[in-house]
Amino acid sequence: MSQALPGIVIVDRRIEPADLRRLVVLYFKDMVKLVVDVRRGVVAVGGELHADAELLLLEQGSAQADLWVANTSPGRGETLTP
Repeated sequence: MSQALPGIVIVDRRIEPADLRRLVVLYFKDMVKLVVDVRRGVVAVGGELHADAELLLLEQGSAQADLWVANTSPGRGETLTP
């Protein structure tokens, strides 16, 4: 995991629950924004706008056509146990 900005992290594997919790409450209290580079297999998690995380990925070599955005609300709905 790399710390891109105080409110955005870029991950290439499962994010630690404490890090995810911090990002969820930082801006929206119950959800977090994601930008996924489907070719590189990395995700920018957090930020107030998708565009902020998107810019970080573009600066690190992602191509615009490979980026997909989403919002997620961790902890809402069915809980899955690994």
